[in-house]
Amino acid sequence: MVIEADDSPTNQYIINNGTIYSQSAWGVIFSDLAVSGTLGSTYRDVNNYQYSSGNVVGLYNTGSITQDTGTISSSSIYYGHSAAVELAVPSAAEVYVVNTSTGLISGSENGVDVLTHNVTNAHIDNAGTIKGGTNGINLSPITLSASIGYTPVLTTLTNLNIYGTITGGIYSIDTASGSVTNGINNYGILSGDVALGANTLNLVASASGINNQPKVNGDIIGGGDSIINVGSASSQTLFTTNGNADVGTINVASGSALS
Repeated sequence: MVIEADDSPTNQYIINNGTIYSQSAWGVIFSDLAVSGTLGSTYRDVNNYQYSSGNVVGLYNTGSITQDTGTISSSSIYYGHSAAVELAVPSAAEVYVVNTSTGLISGSENGVDVLTHNVTNAHIDNAGTIKGGTNGINLSPITLSASIGYTPVLTTLTNLNIYGTITGGIYSIDTASGSVTNGINNYGILSGDVALGANTLNLVASASGINNQPKVNGDIIGGGDSIINVGSASSQTLFTTNGNADVGTINVASGSALS
């Protein structure tokens, strides 16, 4: 399923309450990279791109979206990454994926591949299951031509309550070369390493009690500017590590604990 997220119509939404199954490179792709012609065609400069700057582009999923086995041909004019959900929207007012507690997003390589850039509010809110053979959620730079490319930017990434699970064969979340402006909020389960880059990971309990504590089943690897926050002023959190953490700073809020 392909949605062209350009300036006509203004807003583009998908609400999926059923089943989407794909053996191509994507299950659902929101595409606004303005490719045309053959390999080597000129792309619009995403840093000066206004066609979709006022758009709202979003997916609300209560059902299942599965992308199985398909890959991107080496001769394709599109240089993205295969995924169950591809957000190839460089510029917009808002881009979102809301995956509810009954929702499943599953890809052979990536669950959700993020290629947003100049977006006022780009967010992923997961209360269900997102998984990928390599990455659950991926933010990796894209090269469109010799002179045009960009680094993905999200505003927030939130894995909600005890139902939210993000799983990757290597990384549950890979933001090593991407940016999450307001941080990654994990109230649920991350299964697979977290490549944090220069971002912040907030580990917060959704409620009191042992079953409501956030979990990371894997290592957390970040750069010198990366931060892990355990708990908050309003949430006492007991976080037990199931891997190693190599980050710049670890903060533990008053009343919370790291073990």
